Amino acid sequence: MRSTALSAAAILVLLAGCARSPVVLPPASASPAIVLDAYLDALQSGDCRVARALATAGFADQSDAFCSGVRVTAYSVFPDPSIVNANYVEFTLSLTTSGRDETLLAGSHTWFYALTRQAGRAWRVDGGGDGP
Repeated sequence: MRSTALSAAAILVLLAGCARSPVVLPPASASPAIVLDAYLDALQSGDCRVARALATAGFADQSDAFCSGVRVTAYSVFPDPSIVNANYVEFTLSLTTSGRDETLLAGSHTWFYALTRQAGRAWRVDGGGDGP
């Protein structure tokens, strides 16, 4: 009986080590790449509160779509974003999803995200989709 208790305790410790850390909001001085990475980590972990906080008010509802019928399971941001100007950057990435909604099926997608610098100088996700 004692070995079963120890085995169960060992399994709990191993599972706790596999748990994903909560997503932390990056500082206002964070680069667009760091903000996008935190946003995508939030979507992947299902943390819509953090994803919404990293999006502009006009784009925040889009985050919710990735926390309900469609889930981000993996992503890889391509190097060298398109810098349109000092306040607007576009990134291309490979996005893998599970689930589906009326516009997006599960699978691998080429995806785009735009980030804009806000009045307080912080970068926020301001647009996204399967076309630039």
